[in-house]
This record gives sequence, structure tokens and C-alpha cells, in this order.
Amino acid sequence: MATKLAAETYLPLWRGALREEIGLWIECTDGRLLVQALYDARKQAGDPELETLMIFKPKEDLIFIAKKMVELE
Repeated sequence: MATKLAAETYLPLWRGALREEIGLWIECTDGRLLVQALYDARKQAGDPELETLMIFKPKEDLIFIAKKMVELE
């Protein structure tokens, strides 16, 4: 996934994570650049609902966009 795309390109990833029970994971080649692009997209969107999500990166090539709070049944 390239990170030189417009910020709006990354909004579907945030919105997809909102639809999931916990969130979603993304495999990538440069996690640092992708994380920055994702945060830039979220900031530009100005959508408070996206603030309910966080990003964590357990490995250089793996990123999770997950809900900050989850109630599992």
C-alpha cells in the first residue's frame, strides 16, 4: 500500500474498523509511514466517531486499527 495517496484514500480503513466487532488488521511494508498516513486522514476527516479507534503496531509489517472500548458478548 502506497502512502503518497490523498488522505481520503485511507478513510475506508478507519470506517471498516468501525464496522467490525473489534477492528481490523492491515499487512504493510512500511508500518511507520502507513500509521502517519492513517492519522493524517483521521485528522483531516474531522469525524469524532473515528476518535473511538486507535492504532497499534505489534510488528513492523502489521498494523491494527481497533476500537478503544469493546464489549464482547
